[in-house]
Amino acid sequence: MPDIVPEADIGPATCFVSHAWSLPFAEVVDCLAQYDRDHPGTFFWFDLVCFNQNHPGMRTFDWWCGNLRDYIRHSKALLFIASPWNKPVVVSRAWCLWELSEAIASNAVTTIVIPSAQQKAFHDSVARDHEVVLHAIQDVDIAGAEASMASDRESILASVRAGLGVATLNNRVRAHLRARLLELAGTAPPGAGIIELLNKGRVNERFNELDRAVSYYNQALCMLAAADELDSHRAFIYNSMGQIYRLKGEYDKALKYYAKDLDITLATLG
Repeated sequence: MPDIVPEADIGPATCFVSHAWSLPFAEVVDCLAQYDRDHPGTFFWFDLVCFNQNHPGMRTFDWWCGNLRDYIRHSKALLFIASPWNKPVVVSRAWCLWELSEAIASNAVTTIVIPSAQQKAFHDSVARDHEVVLHAIQDVDIAGAEASMASDRESILASVRAGLGVATLNNRVRAHLRARLLELAGTAPPGAGIIELLNKGRVNERFNELDRAVSYYNQALCMLAAADELDSHRAFIYNSMGQIYRLKGEYDKALKYYAKDLDITLATLG
C-alpha cells in the first residue's frame, strides 16, 4: 500500500464509513471529502480498501461481526452516507443498520453526510415541510432490510432477534437518525441570510429544540435591525419567541414578545 498511497496518509482508522455499494462512487468520495473538511486529518475505515471483497464467503459471519464491531469501536466515529437524501439506500441495507446500531451501542460519534449536489434540495424541502426529516427514515426496519448475500441477511436478523430484538433496534436507529438529520436540517451555514435563519429557527422550534430556535431567531433579529421594511419577519420572530417562552414556562418573557408582535401588527394593519 505505501507504494500507492503516501505513508503519511495511512494510519489507524478514526472514522468507520457506512455506505451502500450501489451508490455512485463519486457521491461516496464527495461525502468523505466533506467529512475530512470538517474533521481534518481523518483516517477512514473503508471496506472496499480494508477488506478483500472478492471472496467474502471465506470468512464466517461471527468473524465479520467481531472484526467490524472492533473497527467501529476503535474508530470512535461513524460516517453514515445518506443518498438519496429523501430515501437513503443505507437504511434499507442490513449491514448498514447493524453497523449504526453497533456505533450507537459503543457511543461512537455518528455523522450523517448528504452528497453536495443534494443539499440544496434537502434544505429547500425542510423549509417547506419539516416532516420530510421523518419521512426519510420511516422505512427503517432491520427485518425487511437487504444484503448482498442472503445468508448474511438471515444471520444478521437471527443475531438481532437473539440480542436487542428487532423492535428495539429499529426504534433505537430511527431515534438516532432523526436526531442526526435534525442537526443537518436545523443548522444554518456561516453567512446564512435572514430567510435561512428564520427557516432553521422554525425547524428547530417544531422539533422542540427551543434553545437552538431562539438562537437562530436572535441572529435574524440582529440582521433585521437596519431593515425597517421587513417588519413582517420581525413580527413573525416575536410571535415565535412568545410561543417558545410560553412553552418553557417563562411567561413574563412570552408576554413581552407577544406585545412586540402586537405593536408591529397594529402599526402595519391598523
